[in-house]
Amino acid sequence: MKYVEPEGLYPNYRQEITKKISTLVHTGESFKLVAKSGSGKSKYLRYISNSETIKTNYFKDTLLLYIDLNRAYQNTTQHLIKIIAQTLEAKEETGDAIENKIHQLLSQFSKVYLILDQAENLNEFEDAGIKFLRSLRDDHKGKFGFIISCEEEVGLDIEINKYLLEISAIEITFEPLTKQESGEVIQNLAKNMGIKLSKNDIESITNRSKGSPKIIRQTVTKIMAGESVSEAIGQASEGSLPTETSPANENTINLVEKTLTKNEQLFFKEMYRNLNAVVKRDELAILLSPKSQGSGVSDEAIDQVISRTRKSIKNLQLPYHIKTVRGIGYFLEEFE
Repeated sequence: MKYVEPEGLYPNYRQEITKKISTLVHTGESFKLVAKSGSGKSKYLRYISNSETIKTNYFKDTLLLYIDLNRAYQNTTQHLIKIIAQTLEAKEETGDAIENKIHQLLSQFSKVYLILDQAENLNEFEDAGIKFLRSLRDDHKGKFGFIISCEEEVGLDIEINKYLLEISAIEITFEPLTKQESGEVIQNLAKNMGIKLSKNDIESITNRSKGSPKIIRQTVTKIMAGESVSEAIGQASEGSLPTETSPANENTINLVEKTLTKNEQLFFKEMYRNLNAVVKRDELAILLSPKSQGSGVSDEAIDQVISRTRKSIKNLQLPYHIKTVRGIGYFLEEFE
């Protein structure tokens, strides 16, 4: 059974960006979607790719398929073909099987789009892999395309990705949440975490977040953990999220990669990337079984990996705790 992102608040917000994407998809053109880190872009893209509500309202007779390129552990052409074949549910992991599957899907849908999320990872892929992506679009021009999504802070290497960038000249920006949307997200999170926030609290968090879902989630998580609103907002304003360029962070990741098991690494890196913010159990399930989008992953399997990861980071004497948010997920907290 395919994992489906919960409907949540999405049918009621992000409507402007959904309309823009829908308009471009109906033209048959490939295009780029650029967002700042922590914008909630990936969750949104997963949602629109499997929501019946969004499909009915915006993407009738169109198939959107989501691929998270953060899950690409090799940068070879064959690995890219494997990921696409699995996403399309092709019979074999070959270029010919992918072509045949696209023909089959286009007999059922007027258009098929692959959402290539975290596309900055393509900067590391072989040239032949990028040419393969381009050839798929050229063979089905106007009917098959890409939504090439990347983070603004990294972007796409112009030379390496020239074959893709030539067919995706249009660029749209994934804007921050509006004030109203931020308030709705805060209330929804607070309800899920079992905490009460006043109108003034919600307004303070809204103003501090500047429309960033990650900052909202980080702040509400700290309040749930017992901090006052002012303390949580103060810590959020210090920018405690890890950066990719910090030597200290690089050393941590290098140590983790050398020591932890594959699944422990997946969990730690995801929580580390979202330091102080809750990572939901559903998101962890997808890490363990990306092909099935987390379907079939038991709570016990997640708990076991979390338990082993806790022991591993303790043995390595890393300055982090994994905290549990009962019924929701986990977050990584740094200590002095």
